[in-house]
Amino acid sequence: MAAMQIDIRNGARLTSLTDASGFEWLWSRPDARRQNPGEAFVDVGGAEECFPTIAGDPDHGAVWRREWEPEGATGLRCRLPDATITRHISREGDEHTLHYEVTAEPGYRFVWALHALVVAPTELRLLVPGGWPTVHWPRGLQHPERRQDWPLVHGTDISDVSVNDGTAAFFLLPGLDQIELHCAGHRLGLRLVVAGQPHGFGFWRNLEGYSWDGGPAYRSIGIEPMLGANPDIAAAQRARSAAEVPASGRLEWDLHISTSPGGYDHPPDEGGIR
Repeated sequence: MAAMQIDIRNGARLTSLTDASGFEWLWSRPDARRQNPGEAFVDVGGAEECFPTIAGDPDHGAVWRREWEPEGATGLRCRLPDATITRHISREGDEHTLHYEVTAEPGYRFVWALHALVVAPTELRLLVPGGWPTVHWPRGLQHPERRQDWPLVHGTDISDVSVNDGTAAFFLLPGLDQIELHCAGHRLGLRLVVAGQPHGFGFWRNLEGYSWDGGPAYRSIGIEPMLGANPDIAAAQRARSAAEVPASGRLEWDLHISTSPGGYDHPPDEGGIR
């Protein structure tokens, strides 16, 4: 049976996600500087809650650094001065459902992501409909490049992470509802369900082209279901592409995370996938 582990004190971060065989899907990079709430962000892996922004100020948002409060039997809640985000987790078989709710004044705008860093062996493959619009943010640049078509970006198949080529970049697949990862006979599926809001998936592709704190470059792959069409809330507000709390003062959405053994070692090429 699939299982999750959560660090409530440090932003309700998911620290482990295993399938029924015990295969671990989340990459981790322990660091003593992330032992207590309120410390500066350090990349330690797992799956971080980013809200009300991903990039910009504050870096990776404001809720990863806070201790969340219990909410009922299955939930956790984090209160900010102008908004509250709540997450409930339920499980049925090998699928976990993360149900989110943001309460705030109508018109409150935000960007959200579950910033999940996954294991990254060279045989990892991402399955996305072929030709899906893909926006490229080269590392260090504030503005995205023009849209290209998955999986080719400047002639490189970005679904292939088999070679550490010294590059690191963020990609956004706007409007995408689901994504699959296959690795060594295991499958991970993420499906986002939200109505009437800009959304998609972010893809952080770091093939030893980046180091968080100036040390040796390392390899990390991020899969980020998100609300909003820009990782920076300031830019999303200017472009009117942020998520927005409706007149009810409440916005809800679901993220379904499923795991199973038996994924393809190499994804099929049929059906416009890969």
